[in-house]
Amino acid sequence: MRAVQFVLLALAASILCGCKSTFTVENYRAPASRIRPDHGVFIVVPPDAFDEPGSGRLCAVTLEEALLRHAKRVELARGVAPLSVHLTNAAAQGFTYVLDTRIHHWEEEPTEWTGKPDFLDLTLRLLQTPDGEIVTEAKFFARSKWASFGGDHVEHLLKPFADEWARAIYEGTEFKTPSPDKQKKKAPPEKPQRY
Repeated sequence: MRAVQFVLLALAASILCGCKSTFTVENYRAPASRIRPDHGVFIVVPPDAFDEPGSGRLCAVTLEEALLRHAKRVELARGVAPLSVHLTNAAAQGFTYVLDTRIHHWEEEPTEWTGKPDFLDLTLRLLQTPDGEIVTEAKFFARSKWASFGGDHVEHLLKPFADEWARAIYEGTEFKTPSPDKQKKKAPPEKPQRY
């Protein structure tokens, strides 16, 4: 009987230890001044991560949602082109910035069956148009909790980072490492009209 209790206690402890996602801000360079909401942001859709079709678009859409809470004009790139072409075209369309994202690692796992966590590692660079000067950049990574009983995806790891990064650059505050496991669920804000 005691052996069964010990096994159950050990199992419960291991599940509790794996119930939190981990987030790390590896590098952050703040902008010299707050980003103005009336300055448009053009988002380059990054290439998909290896063996993760659609990850580039999921990444870009998640970033778009975070920026739309602060910026009046945000638009996703419709096609693939070299960064220099995106910078030139964005400037010609009146965008002040281009958001260039580099996905280093995007791993979607069936965590609830395999016990392997989802993993995210990426760099965000907000570039001035048309010259491509870096205004602000951030590199961060995250690993999902072990016991995710379904429904968790890599973009859910990105969302708290994207929200916190957008808040920091638009409000001119410190970029803090998010802790989404402790965040309360909030109703999504209404999306502003695109111009």
